[in-house]
Amino acid sequence: MLSFIIPARSQPTETRGCLISLLNAVRQLRIEHQCEFILLDDQSDPRLGLSGIFQEFRSNTRQNVTIGRFRKHQHYTGVFAYGLSKAQGQRALFISNDMIIPAAWLRTLLAVSALDPTFGVIRGTADLVDSHPEHSLLPPFVPGNDWDVEQFSDYMARQFELTHTEDDMLSGDAVLINRPLLDRIGIFDRRFFGYFSDIDFGLRAQRAGFKLICAKGAWLRHIGAGHIRADREAMS
Repeated sequence: MLSFIIPARSQPTETRGCLISLLNAVRQLRIEHQCEFILLDDQSDPRLGLSGIFQEFRSNTRQNVTIGRFRKHQHYTGVFAYGLSKAQGQRALFISNDMIIPAAWLRTLLAVSALDPTFGVIRGTADLVDSHPEHSLLPPFVPGNDWDVEQFSDYMARQFELTHTEDDMLSGDAVLINRPLLDRIGIFDRRFFGYFSDIDFGLRAQRAGFKLICAKGAWLRHIGAGHIRADREAMS
């Protein structure tokens, strides 16, 4: 089973677009029946309607959908750790709500993750990749819709296929974590605020003998700075 963890902090438009693209991707790959979805509202303003968007998603799939809303803002580390603690699948995929998920991205990521049992965390590329500019790749046009995103992602998958590189440091904005790694080292450490938990988790993975991998043919659309922009909007 695949466990998809999608946190949201406000941003209803981006969140709905992310969830629609994710459901389309698993249906294109005919793996919807193998999936569970963990949707987490990180103390958004109720007036923004995240609950309704999550309920709409649940009504559109027959698979297991867990919906949670935090009473206290958890930030990145908190929602990631909680999602991993609830994930039942052999692979857990953490996806930011400001991303569009093409089927080619998911297919390539899954294929690379199965190449080697020492591959603990696998990420792909995007137009914006936090902390890894070497994995950022802008298409030669501005994607106007999800179809444009799908077409460029398909192109990248054909060009690079299962080509992959090893990273020295983890940035977990859109990653697949294999179950053997979680069983060995556990989830993210909530003592680390913000994105320092990425570095800690990556170091623990490497010390346990696992590798941090980038699948060069797995490309998705990342609008960027989702949690940061949401926090700024909440304060305005």
